[in-house]
Amino acid sequence: MTEMVERVAKALWQDRWPDQEWNVLQRLNYMGHARAAIEAMREPDIDMVQAGWDARGEVCERYRAMIDEALKVQP
Repeated sequence: MTEMVERVAKALWQDRWPDQEWNVLQRLNYMGHARAAIEAMREPDIDMVQAGWDARGEVCERYRAMIDEALKVQP
């Protein structure tokens, strides 16, 4: 698994269980959740694409803009 999958898995775990220890069993379980979440983001929606086009700078800045757009709370 990649570092990103593990980072997302740990974030999911800590969001749900902030006061509990992260161990091997939870890591394996939440890696599957993380992969599913990342796979769901594989195809950006139109607002994410627009945010990427509108962003200035290098690829990382555009990527962050697209992720930020995905994380916006919709009314």
